[in-house]
Amino acid sequence: MSHSLTLTTACVLSFSVAMSCVIMNTNTVLIKDGDDLITRFTMERSPDQILVDANVAVGQFDQVAFSGWDKRAGTIEVERAFPVCVNADGKQAVLMMTGGNVSDALKKAGVTMDTDDEINCEESKPLCFGMSINVDRVEYAVVEVKESIAYSKEEKESSKLFEGDSKIVKGKKGLKVISYLTKIVNGEQVSSNLIGEQVKREPKNEVKLLGVKEIPVTTTTTTQAPVTTTRAYVPPPPPPVAGNGDMISPVTPSKPLEFDENGVPSGYSSVTSGQASAYSANAGARTAAGYPAQVGYIAVDPNQFPYGTELYIVSADGQYNYGYCIAADTGGFAGGARTADLFFNTVAECMSFGVREIIIYVL
Repeated sequence: MSHSLTLTTACVLSFSVAMSCVIMNTNTVLIKDGDDLITRFTMERSPDQILVDANVAVGQFDQVAFSGWDKRAGTIEVERAFPVCVNADGKQAVLMMTGGNVSDALKKAGVTMDTDDEINCEESKPLCFGMSINVDRVEYAVVEVKESIAYSKEEKESSKLFEGDSKIVKGKKGLKVISYLTKIVNGEQVSSNLIGEQVKREPKNEVKLLGVKEIPVTTTTTTQAPVTTTRAYVPPPPPPVAGNGDMISPVTPSKPLEFDENGVPSGYSSVTSGQASAYSANAGARTAAGYPAQVGYIAVDPNQFPYGTELYIVSADGQYNYGYCIAADTGGFAGGARTADLFFNTVAECMSFGVREIIIYVL
């Protein structure tokens, strides 16, 4: 009896000691998995093994946080990863995130934002499952467009033109620059707003000059009796620059020429009008009077203008100022309808001149 009691007592004591050891080495662990809370009593100290023993699976992108042991108690928190899409620069990045905000996702995707760039949500907005973040690259540019400004037409009286005559002074369009502010999103223009307009050149009106100058009267005499004739003709062009700067003829007058305010040479002996054509000749050719065939030596009817006569010729339409020249040739037109044949260097110049009314001042 005494032996049995002793054995029983020894077993109880051993069990008590064993239980005390178990109790002393047991850890209390709280596992937080989303909304799930799991309490585990375990002698295991490795958080990973504790999760395995609790049948809590952890994915590749999930995050596990362990608080550490405090008097054999600890907390394991499992943060589950969820997908977030970031669309920028024509590319899409799918991120597995366990939390954070939009700014964190952009940083993880390597996307930086410039000043004018736009995003479809606030950067401080918390991330959630399946969120799509779209970044638009935005830039602004000023575009300038040139536009012409139409000119008007007007009429003015001119004391330099004879009565009944007119002349057109061509107009010129103006120029303005219109500025637009354009918005470009991801390389494509989405808007354009007017921001300014500047006139670079004012238009110049087309002017029709109407002659108001009285037609002059010239008197010629014959051996029989004085005869007074009135010749109506188109006036010469505006006064030449510096006396003869606009002259086509390079021939130097025997004495300097002077002009009045209308471009008419002073001191001429007589004036007549007529029709002129143009001609040219091969290099080295000479005129009927022995002069070299060149600009400034013209063909005339020697019965009207003897060889060597000094003349000053302009076209009646004001387009040509042939200038000082010498009667030096006859040609085959003498006695015809034309009064003179003006020499030019090239056939092209002759064709450009064609046949024109001219005014001839006999110097």
